[in-house]
Amino acid sequence: NGGALGGVRLMSEAACEESMSEFTVAHDAFFGCETSVSVGGFGDLTILKENTVLRELTQALDGFVGWGGWGGSLSLWHPEKRIAVSYVPNAMENSILGGPRTARIFSALRSVI
Repeated sequence: NGGALGGVRLMSEAACEESMSEFTVAHDAFFGCETSVSVGGFGDLTILKENTVLRELTQALDGFVGWGGWGGSLSLWHPEKRIAVSYVPNAMENSILGGPRTARIFSALRSVI
């Protein structure tokens, strides 16, 4: 959306583009694998491996960027396809970037994009 929502500019297009630039790959001690993060702190979820998230999700996350939280919450978008999805569970789960509950959401999402 280039930094606008509902006709209201929330940030400049230049700032929006810059926040999605210069992804840097580095070892993430928490995930225990290589991760890729943009200047704005958005994670390139394509790089995550099956030991980090459910196997079903690694395929579904291809092309998505965003964040995930301990307990299963996530907010992700696909810049090229201009689609976004967010999920906040109503109970804690021992998962990062979703978990079994979000596998169905991503399966359905992948079937329509």
